[in-house]
Amino acid sequence: MVYKIKATFAEGVTLDQLHAAIQQMGVGPDNPAPGNINHEESVKNNQVVFIEEWESQGAFETFFTQTAHPVISKNGIASPEIKQL
Repeated sequence: MVYKIKATFAEGVTLDQLHAAIQQMGVGPDNPAPGNINHEESVKNNQVVFIEEWESQGAFETFFTQTAHPVISKNGIASPEIKQL
């Protein structure tokens, strides 16, 4: 079963900041994170929102805790609010 999440970043965090962090993670459209099926992004009410589909909850949690969270923290970006959809 696909695990789908919505990640909402704090106001003031920009797509440029997030794209720089994503590049540091070594992932992107041509090289998705292990287990990532789909990644969409938008800006709503001055907040960046990611909608992602993962092969499993475990795949998402492994990537977030081992890769994404350390990189965004290093770049001074607060962890997003994450909700399962």
